[in-house]
Amino acid sequence: MAILRVSLEEARAIGAALKTNSEARDSDLTSLGGRVKPDAVWEGKQATSYAESYERWQAAEKNLIQAQRELGQRVEEIIARYAEIEGGNYFPA
Repeated sequence: MAILRVSLEEARAIGAALKTNSEARDSDLTSLGGRVKPDAVWEGKQATSYAESYERWQAAEKNLIQAQRELGQRVEEIIARYAEIEGGNYFPA
């Protein structure tokens, strides 16, 4: 058994915030990513180190965006279940 520890309104706000933040990060990754690509910024010996950092940043951002989307989906599922269950806070295991 699980108990929803926030109100339905707060759950909706959490879901919306996760969606908004993941969309903003995705947009930033696209726009900023193009501006700071290694070949657009560096030449020479430092380019390799910068490229490695750039790739780590890209991977980390993509992972974070995906995690936020998944969390948002879980919140949406909880909200849908909440609406179906009488009493509003009981979720069968």
